[in-house]
Parts: sequence; C-alpha cells; structure tokens
Amino acid sequence: MNYFPIALSDVLFYRLRRKSLRNREQRLVILYRHFLRAFQQSTSADQTLSLIFRGLVRTGNESLKALPDAWWPEFFRYVTSTNPDGGESSEQVLLEIAETLNSELLEADRWLDLYRICLFSGLFRLGLQVRYKAEGAIKREASSKLGGIRSQCLALAVSLESGETEEATAALERLARLKLSEYKLAQGFWLRDLLCSRTKTTLVEAYPGQSPLEHHAELSMLDAAKGCSIAMVGPVASSVEAGPEIDGFNLVAKFNYRGGEQGCDPLTQGRRIDISYYNIDQAKYIAQHSDAGFPANLRFPVFIKAKGFRAVKKVTSEGRIVRNAQWLLLDSEFHAGTNALVDLFRFEPKKVKVFNSDLMLTAGRYQGYWRPGTKPVNYCFSFSKTHDPFMQFNYLKRLWASGLIEGDARFGAIMENGLEAYVKDLQRAHGESGRQVLAGNEGLPGAL
Repeated sequence: MNYFPIALSDVLFYRLRRKSLRNREQRLVILYRHFLRAFQQSTSADQTLSLIFRGLVRTGNESLKALPDAWWPEFFRYVTSTNPDGGESSEQVLLEIAETLNSELLEADRWLDLYRICLFSGLFRLGLQVRYKAEGAIKREASSKLGGIRSQCLALAVSLESGETEEATAALERLARLKLSEYKLAQGFWLRDLLCSRTKTTLVEAYPGQSPLEHHAELSMLDAAKGCSIAMVGPVASSVEAGPEIDGFNLVAKFNYRGGEQGCDPLTQGRRIDISYYNIDQAKYIAQHSDAGFPANLRFPVFIKAKGFRAVKKVTSEGRIVRNAQWLLLDSEFHAGTNALVDLFRFEPKKVKVFNSDLMLTAGRYQGYWRPGTKPVNYCFSFSKTHDPFMQFNYLKRLWASGLIEGDARFGAIMENGLEAYVKDLQRAHGESGRQVLAGNEGLPGAL
C-alpha cells in the first residue's frame, strides 16, 4: 500500500526502544501520540495514513499492514466523519471486514494493540470484534509448544472471563509446570473457584513482602466481613433513595473517602462508611492535605496500589493493599469497582450488593468525589491504556450471573442486557468524544 512506507529511522526507533516498549502503558502512550499527530497535523488522508503507519512501525505493530486494504481508509473516514450516517457507514464496513478475519492473521499481542486502537478511537463495537480475534490467537499460542508463562497467563485470563473451568485448570497446571510462584498459583486457583464454580473461600495467607501490620489488617477485615453482608456504593450520582437500605448492611464500602460528609448523603448513599478503597491519585492528595487524624472513624482504609499506601504512611500506618491480580487479567487492570469486589470476596462475605455504579456509562460523579484540581478524563484513552471496559463487564457478569453479587436496578439492567448491549451503550456515551479528541475537535486531554 503506497501510504505505508517504511523509513529506516522508524525501524531503528523501535529496535532501540524494543525493551521499554514491552510495557503496555508506555507503548500505548507513544502509539496514541502518533495517532493524534496523524489526524491533527496532516493535510490529507494519504498523509494521515502514512503517519499512522509510522506509529505502528515505531511500536512494533508493523504487521497490522496485513489487514485488508480497506481497513485503514475506512478507519480514517469514520474518525473524521462529521456526518453521523457517514460514520456509521464506515463503521459497518469495518465490522464486516472484522467478521471475515481469521485470528491466525496476527499474533495475539498485535490483535490486542489493534483492540486498544479501536478503544482510544471510540470504536467500541469494532473493538469487541477485534477482541474476539485476540482471544482466538491467545488460545492458539498457549496450546503451542512455544507458549511460555505470558501465553499461559493470557489463556488463563480468557478462561476466567468466560467461566471455562477445565480450560482455566489446564492453564494453571501448565503454569505450575513452568514454575510460576506458589503465591500466584494459589491466587489463580482461588479466582478460578470463585468465577467458575461459585466457591467462596478465604484468601488471606501472608504473601511475599507483606508486613506484619498489613497481614494483621487483613485478619481484622476477615473477622469483620466473613459471613456478613456488604454494600458496595459507587461514585455515580443517583436520585434513587437507597440510603436506608445501604445503612442496613453489616459493612459499607465506598471509594476515595476524604472525611466529613463526602459520599454520605443519607438519601442516596447512606450515612455509613466502614471500608474505603483509594487509588494512587487520591492517596497522594490525602497525604498532602490530611492531618494526623486520618483515617478517623474509618475502620478499613484499603489502597489499590502499594504506591498509594506508601504515600499515606506519613499520616497513618493503618490500612492494607489490594492483592495485585493483574497477572491474571487479559493484559489490562481492574478499575476500582471490580478491584474492590474481587478483594471483598477474599474475606468470604455472605452477601454483596452494588449500588450507584453503571460501569462507566456516565462520566459524572457525585459532587465532591473528585479531588480539587482534577483534570477532565479522556475515557477512551483510559479504557485503552489501563482499564479494559469489556473485561470489567465480563468479570462482573460472572459474579452477578452466579448469584455471588446483587445490584440495584441500574446495575441489574446493565447485567441483564448483556455485553453487546453494554458495548453499544458505551459507544453512545463516549465514542463520539473519543473520535473528536483524536481528530482535534474537542478540548479534552489527549494522551496524558
């Protein structure tokens, strides 16, 4: 294709940075910046496509030129279309092309990067079809004699999302033969039992590097949560008066609680808060702005990343860290809500119900949730770089369908409608914004 020239400088760029580009987030930042430059600084379709391919070569995705000739021109038309019907027409062409593609066309990692390109471009329906191809490639590569630990971990992730007990067990057994750590294997078998067999057991054994204080915090959480009911209250603004029901649970979990009445509206959120989960950004803010009284009456502060816990050490020694499950996931990370749910089940609660959460279908949060100075979020880029939304849905759907979690009316409707309906809703909510940002027509941040 004449808009796919290969420059020696681009090949050298990749070879010199090949090791660092194995990091998903770093690779995606570079790739997205190239796409932004392609759409916002070029003066013609051919120049845009040439710059897109330059970014592909520089990130090790040169093999994406193997896609049918119509793929990238239709992709360009869809992103730049100002006519909704024209955009939908190009989307349909891309969907039809994707349906005909064989998963053997590309390696699994290249399918996954193409999937992320679809996400940061706001093409969620197309992204779902590409993700299916990635899953096929992952299973094929894991079954080959050359499949190493990464291939087996990805195969395990696919099996866990779909609830395939035998396939998950086989992947774990292959990982055991490859000498994966006993700690990770125990975590993998525990999650297999939870997702595939509805078997609830505790998982609080001390792990490598865990301090005695952190282990004590886990044991305290076990004493409080085992056999109890837990309400997990999300940050989405709601007019539903569920507060009294929330306050009736044995424990109430919320997110990024900084003190006072934040997130404790008695009508819609309930007055109580026993457990709060913190991301790194909020943990750093608390470390800089909270007094020595933090966490005050909060019983269980929980930090999603060790970096966040380290940040608050100067104001408190209380708390624990969520056990990192990233190695078990399809090359992505849980967002706060899914992280919290999986974490809560380590303590064998009797009942968990989700309130005020709609899986990112609305970008807004209740007043006061965001820390002061928070910048607008480019959700499409966030989905592609860090929090795969379809993975979140698949995990939550498994927990919901097996009766392990309940949800309020909004959450239940999303689960009931299924993945494809969720993908369409997500595209309606964020897709246009993602395309406009990529084309330079909207004032949201790009890659950062």
